[in-house]
Amino acid sequence: MAELVAASGPTGASAPRRRHVLVAAVSVFAVFAGILGLSPLTARSSAASAPAVQLTGGSIAFVMGGSGIPLPSDGYVNAANLFYLQPHGFTGTAQSLFTPQLYFPGNLSEVQGAQILAEAINKEVATGEVNAENPVYVFGYSQSAAMSAMTMEQLQHQGVPAEDVHFVLVGNAANPNGGIVEMLNLWGGDLTFWNGLTLGHPTPDYYTTDVYTMEYDGYADFPKYPLNLLSTLNAIAGMFLIHDGYLGLSHEDIANAIPLDSTDPSGLTNYYMIPTEHLPLLDLLRLNPVWGSPLAALLEPSMRILVNLGYGSLTEGWNQGPANVPTTISWDLLPSNISLTDINAALSNAWTQGVQDMFKELQDPKTYIPGGFLGEEPFSMLWTAAQRVFFDMQDAGSLFGGSAEATDPADTDFPNSLGSVVDGNPDLSWIADLLGLDTIDPA
Repeated sequence: MAELVAASGPTGASAPRRRHVLVAAVSVFAVFAGILGLSPLTARSSAASAPAVQLTGGSIAFVMGGSGIPLPSDGYVNAANLFYLQPHGFTGTAQSLFTPQLYFPGNLSEVQGAQILAEAINKEVATGEVNAENPVYVFGYSQSAAMSAMTMEQLQHQGVPAEDVHFVLVGNAANPNGGIVEMLNLWGGDLTFWNGLTLGHPTPDYYTTDVYTMEYDGYADFPKYPLNLLSTLNAIAGMFLIHDGYLGLSHEDIANAIPLDSTDPSGLTNYYMIPTEHLPLLDLLRLNPVWGSPLAALLEPSMRILVNLGYGSLTEGWNQGPANVPTTISWDLLPSNISLTDINAALSNAWTQGVQDMFKELQDPKTYIPGGFLGEEPFSMLWTAAQRVFFDMQDAGSLFGGSAEATDPADTDFPNSLGSVVDGNPDLSWIADLLGLDTIDPA
């Protein structure tokens, strides 16, 4: 620690003061992250019961929850299978795997969970039926995604072949460039705070891994320049409004994720970024009817530029540089590669765009409907995630329907029904479905 301060700041009497400020600042971030917890939507836990199918690309997948979800529900497992595992070639049976997923102490929870996952994988490998054509699949979300890095280290140490396991991770707080547990790891190595938050263990490149991150998810996409308070506050809002939404995305959202650059294009780990339509910080404004959406539309283009500066960019809300390179936060206010001239020019154009967007919102009838924001992102995404996780509504045709064979619930007509009220021709068929009236024979 002393060497770090000596190398990065002035020597003499000011060095201890700088060291205390540095420790205090990182501690605040770490404590805040630990209090919030790394938790997606919490659902009733139950054993998964996805139907067995012909095994052609992996016979078993272990699906784990985030903080507060030790044993994922059927809906959770089916959503993970449909939207993340099957697109990567999995055709076997997905099942929930119990892991502690404690909020406190997080370090013990992750260590125990990593051991449980490693033992489950080794048990499958021991059958002799696991190979490159029939790997074990793993789905991790939030804490279990970060925890998977520890499991990878264990498996690699035990000599489990790289082709025998395929990880699919979402909302990964251990992302090397953007994950909060790595961004705060200024000293390198492993460091555990009093609240159990453990820094270190970025996702390694030991096994085939696909990592999905949503733009502005404060746990998996934390800004490199946190002194940009707009960027930091937006990331914190994203911990609530974005981080819980991965199971509410559509197949198209996931398929169109942006591949991120890495230092080794032939590596085993692929990182993907899913762009977010709106800033989480301004989504709070949209909760207010009539004036909320127009004001958010006015501010969004300009504020997005200011927020993106926290990531070292004018246009992208994720940290610049290779996704696989461990990166820590910087105490600079602005990135050095962007000039003030460029910032002023971008803000000038953004204000013009914001005015135009505001008038579009004022002309939209949905702006004046209380609750109209429910049809917009991220609220519709969170609603879809809740349907999938709590009610296993992978097909949102009815409130309690759904199966692992169902279609994308993002196609639900509920938001369209709200909008059609304005046109004077409301589609209320969803109410009949909700009440089960479609089962009544009109004859």
